[in-house]
Amino acid sequence: HGPTPGLEPVLLAEQVRRAVQVCCVDHAITPADIELRVPDRLRVPIEARDLYAVVWNLIDNALRHGGLPVRVQAEAACFEVHDAGTASQPASSSGLGLGLVETVLETYGWHYEVRSSELGGRCVRISPRNQNAPTA
Repeated sequence: HGPTPGLEPVLLAEQVRRAVQVCCVDHAITPADIELRVPDRLRVPIEARDLYAVVWNLIDNALRHGGLPVRVQAEAACFEVHDAGTASQPASSSGLGLGLVETVLETYGWHYEVRSSELGGRCVRISPRNQNAPTA
């Protein structure tokens, strides 16, 4: 959708919890299967509906292509989704979900980076292109 005039930063933890609820139903898991390390007061300058779409896609991809355990963590203006790499995971695939994530993030001046996770799979790190973006 993109930012609207007067964009107010939204709580990341709220959108993460919403996405986890849906992913738990879709993947027949419990919320305890996804480790959350997201400060309750951390706000990001992305519309709630767009932030939810990004977070849901990342968690869904982690569960579908990486497997449990999955961890969502955030600090300052960045957040990450980690997976274990135990499910079927193409060696080099961005997939439709990451394409959507990239499009949404570009609209807000954010980007993502994929790297190895200490959990054994992938880590997708989301951060603003301008590291001085407001977060509170």
